[in-house]
Amino acid sequence: VMLVIGTENSLVFLKPTQTKTMKADYETELSKETLANNIETVALLGRNKWGSLSVDEKLRVLRTVVNIERRYLGLYDDEIITCAVIGVPDERLGYYSVETNKICINYNHLCHGTGEEGLNIILHEIFHAYQNKCFDALQSLDGNYQTLRKFDDIKKWGENIENYISDDESGDDYYYQVLEIDAREYAEEASEDYYRKINQYYGNTVIGNK
Repeated sequence: VMLVIGTENSLVFLKPTQTKTMKADYETELSKETLANNIETVALLGRNKWGSLSVDEKLRVLRTVVNIERRYLGLYDDEIITCAVIGVPDERLGYYSVETNKICINYNHLCHGTGEEGLNIILHEIFHAYQNKCFDALQSLDGNYQTLRKFDDIKKWGENIENYISDDESGDDYYYQVLEIDAREYAEEASEDYYRKINQYYGNTVIGNK
């Protein structure tokens, strides 16, 4: 999983449409996108359901997770962040493209991977979207405000964004970038909340190890 800052060549993807006149209604709807309100859909990530879903159904489940996270992280954009199926190398599970504001999932991994893996990819990549939005917001502030200690983490993200190392270059250098470390931590912590709520929904353990 990674961040893509340059151009992106997509092969196959599903994308919902949205016009500017729909923006206000969409933001109102997005405000309702909570885990509690979508537990029936999100619960399909469980081992008892995920394997029997079609690719389109899996994408729709993951897109629901994207919207839940967008609401939680405050990513109320004009452009909808989409879960996409594209042709990427097998070793690349997914990525977030800054240019297109799109989350892309490896087609083969979506077909054959687990619900836990799909969830982790989405949570990791949506946090990359959040990191970029935070850096954009910081850059829009007057310079006197940008130096505030409160923004130290965002400044580190920004430095990393401007000097990003892709997974094509150096494995360790890529893995230990602050953008990737923080995205992994967020995905791991958030996944546990989803696991707990899904297992509560079914009354037994169908996702995660606990």
